[in-house]
This record gives sequence, C-alpha cells and structure tokens, in this order.
Amino acid sequence: MDIQGKFAIALCSGHLGGANELARLIGLGIGAIPVVTTGTDVNETLAPDVLAKQIGAVIENWDALKVVSGALVDGKRVGVLVEATVPGSRAMPPRTYMSHRPRRLRQDRV
Repeated sequence: MDIQGKFAIALCSGHLGGANELARLIGLGIGAIPVVTTGTDVNETLAPDVLAKQIGAVIENWDALKVVSGALVDGKRVGVLVEATVPGSRAMPPRTYMSHRPRRLRQDRV
C-alpha cells in the first residue's frame, strides 16, 4: 500500500500467492484503489494457474502454462482438456472451451 493509503498494490505472487486478491480485499476494506497488473487480470480473462488452484489441479508443465496464459492475454482461442468432471466447467470465459476428448482439442486448434 502507498504511504497515503490510496492504492493497495499487488507486488509479487499475484495469482497463486494471493497478492492480487489481497490487494482487492485491502482496497475494499479501506477504500483504496487495488493495483493489479497481471495480464490475465488486466484483460479480464481466464488465468490457468488460478483455475488449477480453484479445482485442486496440479500444474505439471509451467512452461506450457506460460504459453497458454500468453495466448489468452493475446486474445487467442484456447482449449482446456479435462480428464474428470470439474465443478463450474460449464462457465468458461470467452475464447476458452472445455472438452473431455483430446482429439477434439487437436481438431479445433486455432
């Protein structure tokens, strides 16, 4: 937070560490403006690491996650393979779709 309490700033570990959410909560609590600069948050799109955290999934390939996040930030269409039923999976953000069949994701690749 800045010295005058005007801004609650997320500095590190925005998604998984919770800095973005903390900045929002502090802002709400004291009337400060939350400052969140993460690309997926700024563009109001899905953050794959946040989705993984919400559904209890383990991220096995962080390099691939960065590529997917970058594609979402750039406005590209991204498919998500889900091997099990995921709560809330019907409410995917724009440009994101979910499939239980890997073949469909490969065929629809953009």
